[in-house]
Amino acid sequence: MLYEINQFNFDVANIKKDLEIENIVVTDEQVTTLKQYINQEISFQDIVSNIQNSLG
Repeated sequence: MLYEINQFNFDVANIKKDLEIENIVVTDEQVTTLKQYINQEISFQDIVSNIQNSLG
């Protein structure tokens, strides 16, 4: 499991770099949310609700 997490972090770093080239910035909070989703700690609906709550 530790290897998978390290691999995920490595991939995220590469993805963040690629997105920055396109002027898209990914925050650490977004990465944390993605990890929680991948680890089935939160649902897609939780993510949608968090976005809705942050908008107003």
